[in-house]
Amino acid sequence: MPVYIDMTAPNSGNGTSASSPLNYMPAPIVAGQEYLLKAGTFHDGVLVVTGGSMALPSKIGRYGAGDNPGMRAIQFVDCMNLEMKDMSFIQSGLPSPRVPGVIPSDYCSTIRVRDCAMLGCGIGAHISPLTVGNFEILNNSILDSEEHGIAFNGTNH
Repeated sequence: MPVYIDMTAPNSGNGTSASSPLNYMPAPIVAGQEYLLKAGTFHDGVLVVTGGSMALPSKIGRYGAGDNPGMRAIQFVDCMNLEMKDMSFIQSGLPSPRVPGVIPSDYCSTIRVRDCAMLGCGIGAHISPLTVGNFEILNNSILDSEEHGIAFNGTNH
């Protein structure tokens, strides 16, 4: 059963339905769990995601009608076997310097970012030299980045 999240909700529910969403991202994420963020909402901050397991993939996606859920950026910290899709990372109009939209920190493995938009970020995605194996960026839009679209291990692309 998915966990429903609306980070703009004034009060947190139990997350078991769209009518009773959590208003925060649980940490650490549970292996094999699916987390759904409410479409048409915007979180004015950086979402930090930790946890996961190589045995069972976890997913972050969206629920409801409207634009993709938006936030300033997402940072993965010690994450394993995670797929994220249908999100928007928006920093357009913010003063410089801006941060990367997708930030996998050290020791992340098997992370897939699909069908997301990175708008006006410092760098669309910045892949750390210590990110361990299998980081996939598939079918994303990176527009109006301040520096580069994607930076891998200190080199820019």
